[in-house]
Amino acid sequence: IIPSRRPKLQHMRLFLTEMPRRGRLLGFEELSPMKVANELFHNTNRGENITILSRFSDHNVKPYKDALDAVGFQTRVLSGQEGVEDFCYLMSAKKEIVGTEQSSFFKFAAVLGNATKGRLYFVESPDTKEKLLSRFRGSGFDYQWKHPLLKRKIVIEKYKSEVQDILDAIAINATV
Repeated sequence: IIPSRRPKLQHMRLFLTEMPRRGRLLGFEELSPMKVANELFHNTNRGENITILSRFSDHNVKPYKDALDAVGFQTRVLSGQEGVEDFCYLMSAKKEIVGTEQSSFFKFAAVLGNATKGRLYFVESPDTKEKLLSRFRGSGFDYQWKHPLLKRKIVIEKYKSEVQDILDAIAINATV
């Protein structure tokens, strides 16, 4: 299967599906379905096509599809493929690909693939905050891209989990 030029491609790594017990302890987290629909794709025109790519079954990504459909996107799920097939699909995508920066699989596809833009996001939450800080301390989270093509093509984005939004609001109210 080869992606058409039209859809944006969301790679759902679903770390917590793969590692339900230790995923959060290791600092792996992805955005909730509502955050994906309302924040991750907030600059995308409603009605656009989005393909969700995941090696896990449809029921694992159904909440994401439902949330994207609910805000007006035309969403389809491509799941159940082998890892190599997913990687080839990501590499051959023509438009924008979006996925967690914690997935080395996705990072390689974003850098080496044919997509015009690779949006790598990370989630700030109580579970990931310290791990993210220690992981990127001194390394420059922007990856310090030197090549002009990579500077244009690769975008790193930070989003907050719902829990982090609440904690930040409480902290702001406590200082007022």
